Amino acid sequence: MTTYPHWMNGTEIPWFRYVPAWAGLTGGMTLFYLGLLTQTVWITLSLVLFLAVWAWALAAL
Repeated sequence: MTTYPHWMNGTEIPWFRYVPAWAGLTGGMTLFYLGLLTQTVWITLSLVLFLAVWAWALAAL
C-alpha cells in the first residue's frame, strides 16, 4: 500500500490508513490458522475479517 502511490505519482497514504489494514490482514490470517487447528468457526470469522480489511485497504488507496 505504501509503494503504489509512489509508482502512480499519487499522494502519500497516511499511516493511520495502512497500519489498521496490515493489522487486520495479519489478524485474519492468524484466525485462519487457528481455525485449521481448532474449530471451523474461526475460519469463517477470519474470511469475513480478511474481506472487510481488503475493502478498507482498497478504500485507502
